[in-house]
Amino acid sequence: MSEKILVVEAMSSAFNFLEDIRNRGYEPVIVEPYIPSGYARSLMDEERKIKYARIPYPIRIIKEDPDYRKTLEEIRRMEPFMIIPGGEEGVVLGTRLADSLGLVGNPYANIDKMTKKSVMQESLKAAGLRHIRGEVVASGEDCIRFLEETGMEDVVLK
Repeated sequence: MSEKILVVEAMSSAFNFLEDIRNRGYEPVIVEPYIPSGYARSLMDEERKIKYARIPYPIRIIKEDPDYRKTLEEIRRMEPFMIIPGGEEGVVLGTRLADSLGLVGNPYANIDKMTKKSVMQESLKAAGLRHIRGEVVASGEDCIRFLEETGMEDVVLK
């Protein structure tokens, strides 16, 4: 059996990774992050159904169990060569799995720096790197105060 490369949430441009993995002689495996029942899950289920219908070969799909330990053990038994976070929903699980298995990747301890914009920018600033000047605000007054403090005419609100 060929070595496996897991793509956690093979949506968006990560869907194209599957064919790239096969072309390099590895077996792609899709890992679906758990999404609780509800509107977001129904949308993702529909998107997955459409995407997976375009895969012209059999492919293994693993669904994350809400109990992380069960998912980790299932993946550990597969002995993956690599785990790649795919779509945005796959970053946390993909990073955690790779770290837990000692594979190449970002340390899971840094997940907030990777997924929370304010923490990311503070980390860049602390390292002396170029960063976006920003502030977490809770009200319109906070926004106006920040705008006045910076002296900028244009800002991006997220």
